Amino acid sequence: MGSALPENKLSTLSIAPGRGAKVKLEPVAELLPALVEKYSRNLKPILDVLEKEHSIQVSKVTLKNFLKGVGL
Repeated sequence: MGSALPENKLSTLSIAPGRGAKVKLEPVAELLPALVEKYSRNLKPILDVLEKEHSIQVSKVTLKNFLKGVGL
C-alpha cells in the first residue's frame, strides 16, 4: 500500500524561516532587551511601546515566543 505523503513530510509542513512575526520584530530586536529590563518582563507595556513608537502589532504570545527564541 503506497503512501500519499512524501517521505520528507515533516519538512514539507514547516514554515520557511524568515517569515511572519520574526520579520516584524527583527528590526527592533536590539531594543527588546532594554524594554524587558525596564518593564520587568511585563509584556503589555512592551506591546504598547512597539505599537506606538514602531508601528508593530503582534500578539502577547507571539512576543513571548520571539523573546524565548532570542534567549530573553
